[in-house]
Amino acid sequence: MESGGFSLRHALAFFVTFVAAVMFWYGTHLVLSEADKTPHTPVMHVSLARPPAPPAPTPPKVVPKPPKPVVQKRVASRTPRENSPHGTAPPASNAPVSNKDASPTPPAPPAPPAPSEDMSAQNTYFVAVRAAVEEQKRYPDSKDARLQQPSGTVIVWFTLDRTGQLLDSGIEQSAGSILDRAARDSVRRATFPPFPSGAWPGESQHRFSVDLKLHP
Repeated sequence: MESGGFSLRHALAFFVTFVAAVMFWYGTHLVLSEADKTPHTPVMHVSLARPPAPPAPTPPKVVPKPPKPVVQKRVASRTPRENSPHGTAPPASNAPVSNKDASPTPPAPPAPPAPSEDMSAQNTYFVAVRAAVEEQKRYPDSKDARLQQPSGTVIVWFTLDRTGQLLDSGIEQSAGSILDRAARDSVRRATFPPFPSGAWPGESQHRFSVDLKLHP
């Protein structure tokens, strides 16, 4: 219901506004009062300065030890003195040495044997025998040799008596029948000297081997 332009709604709004204003004032007053009652704690400013570093330790002084005195010892002479007017006895090196303490002298080693004259004579004779066979070496001239023309080395052996006479012969290493026959023919045609007196003593005959290279 409205009266003179002022309604109940307007009254209710005024009342609410009034109550809110009272409560706001009361709350503000209460907060300010409590803040005044709080004691103020003084603030202390503490300076944290670094303590000074301790001084460096002083090294101890080293006092050098005095050197030890050197005592010279006198070495007594082991050579007894004689009651001679000259003072000392003659040196011990002049005293005679007993033959019992001296070690016997070892015998001298035997001299190496001289080169045998027999070996030298045998080597010389073998050179002569080889030269005699090489002098009679002939390449085969048969029809087969001309067609095949073989080539190789034949080792031929033969036995001589002390007069240089051929007793027997054979092939020790073959290079084919054509060349083997030519090698044996070379030995048969050769003339050999007699053995030297110092060569192969006690042997009535000796066997030799000669290698012959045959090429067309």
